[in-house]
Amino acid sequence: MDQLQSLVYVSAAVERFADDELEELLTRARHKNARLGVTGLLLYFDGNFMQYLEGAPVTVRTLFEEISRDRRHHRIMTIVDEPVAGREFGAWAMAYRAVDLPDWLRMSAAVPATRGPLPDGSPVRELLADFWRSCSR
Repeated sequence: MDQLQSLVYVSAAVERFADDELEELLTRARHKNARLGVTGLLLYFDGNFMQYLEGAPVTVRTLFEEISRDRRHHRIMTIVDEPVAGREFGAWAMAYRAVDLPDWLRMSAAVPATRGPLPDGSPVRELLADFWRSCSR
């Protein structure tokens, strides 16, 4: 089995995205991710992003470096960067959900205060997967 890497980051939009701008961003991301074999989830709330990427380690890191250079967002912080046994979002080149304040606060509360290594598995990754499963019902 090929190695898989998961990466979760948060960032803030320089300017809030209009619905059509988000749709264009998602369309491009989905095409690119499908071509690269990357899957994941993008959450958006009030100009803030949280994104989960999973795929081959080199591919995920290269894609994240490219995403980090995008001038439409800043204050980029990596929350999780760890190997995973399997994909959480294998059917989604880029799942998307606009979240409300309570959901965003729940996600933000799971972000560790320090940037050190996370103990045995990532609570952030688990929370994102649980959140997505509950939204998909």
